[in-house]
Amino acid sequence: MANIKEKKLNITQMQEIKILRRIVEITNSELDLKWILGEIVNVVNDMTKADSVFIYLFDEKKRHLVLMVSKTPHQKELGKINLKIGEGITGWVAKENKPVAIKKNAYQDSRFKNFDVLPEDKYEAFLSVPIVHKGDPAGVINVQHKKPHEYTVNTVSLISIIAKQIGGVIENARLYEERKKK
Repeated sequence: MANIKEKKLNITQMQEIKILRRIVEITNSELDLKWILGEIVNVVNDMTKADSVFIYLFDEKKRHLVLMVSKTPHQKELGKINLKIGEGITGWVAKENKPVAIKKNAYQDSRFKNFDVLPEDKYEAFLSVPIVHKGDPAGVINVQHKKPHEYTVNTVSLISIIAKQIGGVIENARLYEERKKK
């Protein structure tokens, strides 16, 4: 019996190593912010089998979190949906620098903010993890499932590691893009 658990644990560890290896590849590649964010969405989606993955980034000038990338096509909404720090679950996560995992009825949470243009706001399960750079909010990764879904401690931990790893990369990509514009 112990061997079966060991093998199962090793499979999980191998999956985590593969995910972390991919994050290292992303963080050591080109400084194209759009590409980086898209790849992070792909990694998080592959590991969670989510129905929705969003990444919001903090905009220093607007002092808001802005929806920058989505698993599902939301071309009209990208760059236009904004949340203040502390607003909605996403804004709360950025303000408190703590993840939130809700198994079902996420839209009933008192912190929830609904956007009529996002059908994902009707989904049951919601995981939100802060992206932090040098102690400041840099963004938030949101994962959603249409049906109730238990987010394990390992999943929350692994997405938190990913979020910590990409905070500096996002900042470097932004600085690189600013320099290119000048």
